[in-house]
Amino acid sequence: MYPKKITISVALIQNGSSFVCLRRDDNHYKDYIEFPGGKLINNETPSMCLVREIKEELNIILKKYKFIGTLKHLYDDLLIIINVFKIFKYDGEIYSNEGRDIINYDVNCSYKILPTHNRIINLLKLPRLLKIVTVDDFNKHNKFDTTYLTTLRLRDISYDFYKNNIKNELISQKYSGSIIIDYPHNLNWKEHYHGIHFASKNLSKFNPNKKESFITYSASCHTLADIDLCNTKLFDFLLVSPILRSHNEYPILNWSGYSKLSKYSYLPTYALGGLSSVTEDYKQCIKNNGFGIAGISKI
Repeated sequence: MYPKKITISVALIQNGSSFVCLRRDDNHYKDYIEFPGGKLINNETPSMCLVREIKEELNIILKKYKFIGTLKHLYDDLLIIINVFKIFKYDGEIYSNEGRDIINYDVNCSYKILPTHNRIINLLKLPRLLKIVTVDDFNKHNKFDTTYLTTLRLRDISYDFYKNNIKNELISQKYSGSIIIDYPHNLNWKEHYHGIHFASKNLSKFNPNKKESFITYSASCHTLADIDLCNTKLFDFLLVSPILRSHNEYPILNWSGYSKLSKYSYLPTYALGGLSSVTEDYKQCIKNNGFGIAGISKI
């Protein structure tokens, strides 16, 4: 039985390093904060809903905004489909028309934010291209170009190898992006990572109640069962593989199989495995319900 669904649009309005939020005043998640926005009504499009809700809540008229992506979140028997927009320009001054407290949310904020909304912040940080670094790949090339990269996933790399090899390479390139490491990891990684990745064999070990704010959580998925399990947890994105070439026991999905898994997923998905053309494979990914592409040698 499929859960009930509602579709909403939310606005990411930055004020310096913080985001404009509203404090909830109803009984469900009372005193938590959330991004402004609301439910689609009367056959509205997501953008029509966005403009109406922000005018009703914050007394401003949106002039320039961009659709970032869609998240799906399961609350018990209710599936919430969240259309996320980043706001660049508006007319008027922000004011709470409904009398709710306006809160500027950042990493030091003492207020609790809705579980869905932590994922929204992380969605904003997700790249469309995800570079995967392995020991073999690094030893073969001794370096990699991070000019156009904002996120690196270090796969099967120990902290010592990172410290003695990769760290110096990143410093020399003045890399300031995110680093995603594997679960489990030791305490030496503290302050050196921005995300944690779970292999498919470790999916059941992820505890969403112990998530750290401003840390992204990702997972590898190869089957519909993997996707189904991840849909019940609060991962930020999934790596779906193998698409065109397999190096393990999992059968090749091809783009049709990827499309089915991505459509079933409540989370943004990256295509991985045998991709050879960044431009063409990215187009195929978006066409088949994906968010971005990942790889070792071609990214």
